[in-house]
Amino acid sequence: MWDSIIDLLGVDSAEILFRITPSDADVGEPGVSGMIYVDNNKPPSILLSDFTEEQSGDIDVYFTVSDLERDTVSLYCEYSPDAGTTWYEATVSGNTDFGEEGYIGHITWNSLVDVPDQYLDRTRFRITPSDNDEGEPGTTNNFIVDNDNPPTVVVMGVSGEQAGDITIPYEISDKEGDPVSLFVEYSVDGGENFYPATITGSLEGITVGSYRGAFTWESERDIKGVDSTQVLVRVTPSDLDAGEPGISPPIWVDNNTPPTISLSDVSGEQYEDVVIDYSIDDMESDLVSLICEFSEDGGLNWKPATVEGFIEEIDSTGYLGSVIWRSDSDLPGTDQMDIRFRITPVDNDTGTPGETENFHLDNNELPSIIVEDITEEQSGNVSVSYKLEDAEYDASMIKVEYSSDGGFTWHPATVATKLEIDPARYAGTVMWTSEADLPAIDSHDVMVRITPFDNDEGFPDETDPFHLDNNQPPVAVVDDILEEVSEDVRISFSLDDNDGDILSIDAEYSTDGGETWNTATITGDTVNLRPPYSGSIIWNSTLDVLGLDSDVPGERQPFREPPPV
Repeated sequence: MWDSIIDLLGVDSAEILFRITPSDADVGEPGVSGMIYVDNNKPPSILLSDFTEEQSGDIDVYFTVSDLERDTVSLYCEYSPDAGTTWYEATVSGNTDFGEEGYIGHITWNSLVDVPDQYLDRTRFRITPSDNDEGEPGTTNNFIVDNDNPPTVVVMGVSGEQAGDITIPYEISDKEGDPVSLFVEYSVDGGENFYPATITGSLEGITVGSYRGAFTWESERDIKGVDSTQVLVRVTPSDLDAGEPGISPPIWVDNNTPPTISLSDVSGEQYEDVVIDYSIDDMESDLVSLICEFSEDGGLNWKPATVEGFIEEIDSTGYLGSVIWRSDSDLPGTDQMDIRFRITPVDNDTGTPGETENFHLDNNELPSIIVEDITEEQSGNVSVSYKLEDAEYDASMIKVEYSSDGGFTWHPATVATKLEIDPARYAGTVMWTSEADLPAIDSHDVMVRITPFDNDEGFPDETDPFHLDNNQPPVAVVDDILEEVSEDVRISFSLDDNDGDILSIDAEYSTDGGETWNTATITGDTVNLRPPYSGSIIWNSTLDVLGLDSDVPGERQPFREPPPV
């Protein structure tokens, strides 16, 4: 028995000869066998590294070869898609024939060639080493090969302002036509942050027939109160793998509830700075700005108002406040009853305005007047000159009054002049018919006052006191004395006074035919003479003209006493 393994360890050959040589004292002729196939080769073995992660595309498979004879080794590579039940030759790149220097290394499985567009979750890889003999194969653990092409999605644009439930169209593409699921997110900060969106219905397992579709985003649940033109919707498709997300063009989403405002009514006549109290209401407590307007026709037409106060970006602590309308800047000189004020609140949207009821605004500049003083005695029709001044040049009226007691009391004057004054007649005169108001007066305490009006009573002016003499002087008639008289002489007389005043008389005599007159000494009533004014007095002539013998002409000179006050 030839123990060939000792002599030919590792040999694998079909050309082995065996020779036997006999001998006694001499060496005989040897005998040679025919060709013998001796296989003492120990087949190589191989150990493959396991996979711990999902693989795809070109997959590196690491190995370690063992061979006692350190022969040149060839590798045969296979893969199984079903955990080793069936095997297929693998397309590989790298050195599959090598000597001892290559016993530790790797080859690359070009899996896209063998299993393109597939997702295999029970893949195994096997390598069988061979030198002259086929050795024991090495096999990996089950691992995932993902050569599936992830789906893609295009998110369509949504035009115009949107609110509440928003329908967003999409179109899916997937090379393998796999069922696709969609994950939807939204962003309100230009794409820096995305958050899961609330979607109506299911977006799971969308089949190829429904790759073009739309979903409804319940935006008000996610971004209540937001008003932005830069909202983005991101959709991530997935079959077995997540694909590249699609992002919509910017969408204008307006879920803002516009603010409202209420104004307190303005009571009473107003002028210049008008205080407008307001109360803002906004569900989102946004910053609110105010647009202030006024109307001078009861709300038919509106104009921007000049205001003072904080009207830009008012926070919720200032929702109860007021503005001051500088009405004299917008409506100088006006005096109207149908003025209204309106405020419109604005956050990102224009809210519901509030407005007042009609109120009375009086910015009229009061007219004034200058009345010229009267320096000379007047009677009858008294001409009073004036100059009227009015900033708005309104048509005006004047009121004329008189006083007979130096300005303590005033009474309407009877005038013979038109009292409506247009701007062309701001300087003029008014004619006072004084005899109609103060007949028979003779006073130095008479005054005239004129008050101008447009819509409002202006500033009056009056004359200084002047002399008004409407008195008609009384007349005395002395009865002639036809015979010679002496000593106490009775003088009979009668008086005539149109005004019926209480009269007094002065008695005088003349001894030179009326050239000169002297006070007469008389007995009788000379004061407080009342109608009918007829009477007589006694002239004590002996006291005045003792020893005179002459024709002495005499005349009673009456005078009028002022009536008692």
